[in-house]
Amino acid sequence: MAVNRWMDFVWRQGGGLPLPVSPIPLDDDGGYKKRMLAPPFLVERIISIRSESICYDSPGGGPSGTVNVVDAFGVDDDDDDDDDRDGDAEITFTVDNPSIRTTFPAHSHFGSVKFRQVPPGGSDGSDGSDGGVEMVWKVTIRPMNHFQTYLTFFIKAVISTLARNFKVNLSTSTSTDDDNDGDDDDAGNMVGIYPPRGKDIGPIKGTVPLFQLRKDSWVGGVLSAHLSDQRGVEEQTKDMVRPWTWGVDEEKDDIDMEWTS
Repeated sequence: MAVNRWMDFVWRQGGGLPLPVSPIPLDDDGGYKKRMLAPPFLVERIISIRSESICYDSPGGGPSGTVNVVDAFGVDDDDDDDDDRDGDAEITFTVDNPSIRTTFPAHSHFGSVKFRQVPPGGSDGSDGSDGGVEMVWKVTIRPMNHFQTYLTFFIKAVISTLARNFKVNLSTSTSTDDDNDGDDDDAGNMVGIYPPRGKDIGPIKGTVPLFQLRKDSWVGGVLSAHLSDQRGVEEQTKDMVRPWTWGVDEEKDDIDMEWTS
């Protein structure tokens, strides 16, 4: 299920962002309804997880009980054949401590991630696609004075990175599951760092990677996009001073973003 994967990969693991540690759970029961990103010690909290049949809400605006997406949707986490039962789903969350100190200078924040089943051919059956799940990520904020430009750039960068990493995670997890060998380090899910020009350096073979990175991480995504970049040297050099373009593969990237004031 896309919701299960989002909760596990993005919320619990950090979504492949370049964080020094994984998100820290702040719940008394060790759950992940509330988490801290450290640094910058930003605290985020799940407000609700909804399906067409069940919603997890509390009168105070926070989640009640344990946020268990498996129970909420009535689907076994290991049963990927039940994806067609997802229907529409939504996760809502907020930032509990927005401030300049936590690098999020806003008065308030509300985020929602919606998943919608798209039938083959798209919504109107005319685009020739195979169908799938559409994710719509919306953020509503009230920025502090003079920080709207910064927050616009910051939020676009973070959400586009998370969305891109999540898409890769879904595709690589599917291919790994199909292998049925329990090997999470499948070559197709990793990108390798090799010696310069692939030459042998003493006992180090040029055809053997020095180390490998997951493609669904920010660093791995940047490296993977660079290795597959067929543009000229001039265009690639320009992007060196435009970090917001790092990791973006324009031919494969179908992430659309829109900002309204």
